[in-house]
Amino acid sequence: MPENSPGHGKRMLVATNDPMAPYWIQQCCKQQGIFHGIQWISNTDELLAELKKFNADAAFVDMDFIGEKLMRFLNDLALSEVDVPIILVSSCEPRIFHAVADYARSLALNIVCAISRSRMAREVPVNGDFLLRILGRTKTEGQPRTILPIPRARLTNALHSGEIVAHFQPLHHAGSGRIIGAEALARWPISATELLPPAAFMKAIGDHGLMHELTLQMLLQSISFIKSAAPSGQFICSINVSASLAASWEWMDSALRVIRDAGVSPENIGFEVTEDGADDLDKSLGGVIANLRMSGFQCAMDDFGVGGSTLGRLLSVPFNQIKIDKALLHAARNQAHAKRVLSKAVSLAKDVRAQVVVEGVEDVDDLGMIRRMDADVAQGFLYSRALSCKDFIDYMRRSLA
Repeated sequence: MPENSPGHGKRMLVATNDPMAPYWIQQCCKQQGIFHGIQWISNTDELLAELKKFNADAAFVDMDFIGEKLMRFLNDLALSEVDVPIILVSSCEPRIFHAVADYARSLALNIVCAISRSRMAREVPVNGDFLLRILGRTKTEGQPRTILPIPRARLTNALHSGEIVAHFQPLHHAGSGRIIGAEALARWPISATELLPPAAFMKAIGDHGLMHELTLQMLLQSISFIKSAAPSGQFICSINVSASLAASWEWMDSALRVIRDAGVSPENIGFEVTEDGADDLDKSLGGVIANLRMSGFQCAMDDFGVGGSTLGRLLSVPFNQIKIDKALLHAARNQAHAKRVLSKAVSLAKDVRAQVVVEGVEDVDDLGMIRRMDADVAQGFLYSRALSCKDFIDYMRRSLA
């Protein structure tokens, strides 16, 4: 086995009371020539101490074995200096199992795999490279973001000077693949080759009270984009608006004035209301969205499936488009209960006569799944990342060719 392969010559700590697990893991490791040192733990109270002492390169942790001490163990592990890839295994209900895995990732623990005990029993004895494949994964989830504070003056200057720009991610009809629109997304170029994503500066925008200025800049740039890039016929460019801003009549009046003065048809503009703001905003938000709908604009509920007040807002606000958050689609790939929730979310949107957009479509399997659920629009890296206006025009020409 190549020396640079995951697991070569490394040490694994195994914490389980499953009598068959030692046999499966030993057979797998022997077949692949990995983990020449394996330490078995039979006392849950010693698990964290053994992780430190054994200096393991990976840990196989049976949730059922640890039981009620599991959360304390995860919290203590997060506070320790131990940083080890963890394979979580359990026979408990999948919703409980995946909630624990998500909680562990929120603590920045390196959960490389969360797998049911039944699947472990099926895969490990027959697939010798099973452990090898999952331990070759990189640590991508649960990582804390480092967001540096940005002074208000710096942000204001970036907004007024045009440093923060709109890039446009294509929207495609899920069935035909035809391009039907785009979503405007804020990007901040910090070099010729690097773009600062919204997660790095949106909190500072909100903290400094600059959300109205950012939304106005995205609207102005989207209008320019529509005039230069939109094909003849129906093409919608959507702009994100925070719920707290969208509930303001002053904001609505200013947005309508900008659009009217630019001579752009309401049919070419959409507003995506992000899932933030308290429930007491919903009545005023409902009035603003009703006004926009009556004026001919498309109005979407964004981030559906991840917010705390989603159902209440759906009841109170007359959206005609529902955008299902990518987190729900990605969970549905390998969690049966998440797939059922996604299907019900699509059906619920259909029941209120809203168009359904699914975000985060990254491959043909994602597309096939949402097609079977009868979603209307697909958005994601399967088609393209967000593009500059010039690159979007090129992309659209290729798509329509």
